[in-house]
Amino acid sequence: MNNEEKILQILTQMQADVSGLKQGQEEIKTDISGLKQSQEEIRVDISGLKQSQEEIRVDISGLKQSQEEIRVDISGLKQSQEEIRADISGLNQSQAKLEQGQEEIKADIRFIKMTLNEFAKDIGMLDNRTESLKKVK
Repeated sequence: MNNEEKILQILTQMQADVSGLKQGQEEIKTDISGLKQSQEEIRVDISGLKQSQEEIRVDISGLKQSQEEIRVDISGLKQSQEEIRADISGLNQSQAKLEQGQEEIKADIRFIKMTLNEFAKDIGMLDNRTESLKKVK
């Protein structure tokens, strides 16, 4: 294999690498979109939990008819409240993980952009070498 064929092979491989990186970047963008959608779903869940908490307060005022019923219901509501707090805590942790994941993805995207720029420079240099080789002939 002569130098021109080797250079052509390298260029072809680099183009395939760039194409793969572009595809990876698109996949990361899709992942980011999915993370944003998940984050919005978590926000909706939190809103639903807040609405449930308000409904519990309404139930408490209605349960004041009987002292024994109030005691039973308050015990159940305390348990529900703890579950809601646990759910909110879990949702907050999930949101924090999502935010951390978004930051990691942003860092990955910056790295990919930097890598693509380096590939573009390498391709430019190879194009210049190819032109020089053509002129030498």
